[in-house]
Amino acid sequence: MLEHHWLQRRTSRLEVRLYRQGEVVGTTCTLDMNTQGIGVERRKLNLHEGEIIEIDLPENDISKGMEPHARRLVIHTGEVRCGLMYPRYG
Repeated sequence: MLEHHWLQRRTSRLEVRLYRQGEVVGTTCTLDMNTQGIGVERRKLNLHEGEIIEIDLPENDISKGMEPHARRLVIHTGEVRCGLMYPRYG
């Protein structure tokens, strides 16, 4: 899948935890974010394009309109970063 940034993302460095079906995948840091998507450091995370994961964001450090715990679609995986977007249904 090709990752598109429709809105500009602001640079960020927040520690976040990722889950797959309620099981912890790992902890990593955000690189950039907006209300539509988040870029995170890949590190040694076992993520795959097209899967749905959950992410916990620190409530006091997120922008208005963002949820602290949300489901995201892995839209891009690379050696250094992964792109996560809100899943689109319908």
